[in-house]
Amino acid sequence: MEAFRHSPLETLTIIRLVELPINTGNNDARDAKPELIIRHYEFAGNRQKYNALSYVWGYSTTRNLISLNGGDFWVTDSLMFFLKRPRTQTFQYWIDAICLNQDDEEEKSSQIPRMKEIYENAGYVFAELGPASDDEELAIDHILEIARVVLPFIDEKNALVPQSTVPKLLGTFGWPFMEPYEDKVWRRIGEFFYKPYWTRAWVMQEATAIINTGLWYGNKSCVLLQAWTAALALLSLHDCKPWGNNEPPVGDFSDFWRLCEIRYLRLYSGKPEATFFKVLSLLRGVKTSDQRNIIYAGLCLATDVPRGSIVPDAKKTAGFLLIFANLP
Repeated sequence: MEAFRHSPLETLTIIRLVELPINTGNNDARDAKPELIIRHYEFAGNRQKYNALSYVWGYSTTRNLISLNGGDFWVTDSLMFFLKRPRTQTFQYWIDAICLNQDDEEEKSSQIPRMKEIYENAGYVFAELGPASDDEELAIDHILEIARVVLPFIDEKNALVPQSTVPKLLGTFGWPFMEPYEDKVWRRIGEFFYKPYWTRAWVMQEATAIINTGLWYGNKSCVLLQAWTAALALLSLHDCKPWGNNEPPVGDFSDFWRLCEIRYLRLYSGKPEATFFKVLSLLRGVKTSDQRNIIYAGLCLATDVPRGSIVPDAKKTAGFLLIFANLP
């Protein structure tokens, strides 16, 4: 079979969407090579009938073969994991590795500035955190339970829940976090909030584009608001030290919390605060295989940079951009 080749985008208002078919999730479906259809669509700039995927490409050199419009196309392990997830209906997705011609620097230069619009106008954004063992994915159960208890008492815009009320709330429901010996619960939560996904530059732009990004972890899911609520509650609980000096095995969720700060800045703080340099300061420490992505993601997030005033050039090297990326 011949390799798939992208046909050029006719105009700057055209994007590609890939159609994912129904997947029963049975053994035959898991073993079969995904067969996908990709088409060109006019992008109208309003809420569209497509989903956008956010995931980590990863550093694995393993490549997996799929069929794209009848041609061979290779994808990473992390993307293959998502493509083989069960689906009950056919739906269109925007997936960067497939919908952007990664070998065409001019196309990438013209499409990168549109990433903000593509994610903000998607019907849903789904974050793929990858596979998890039966024990690891119990973190989602813990997050959902904490959110169920605490969310009614939180003003999401201002995080007004008093720290002192968190132990009382969780203790009322007999929550095991009140006991320091529940290390396995804290470990699961910690592993979730320190997944590599939360450290990536483009994720900062993708996962914060809409109010409720969906999070898939193993075979379970929640939404970003629920994860944010759980992190806020646990950090408050950690600061209150209701168990004395016996602290649980958990840090400050710094990678995840950076994304939450960007989400708040983007969705609630108002345009004056989301300046380019403010965004860059929050992006310090994110990981990327291409340092230019820090600047490109920052341009998508900033509200004080008029669209089109700074145009990425994918053919230029990253050297001059590092001056900005490493500002204190």
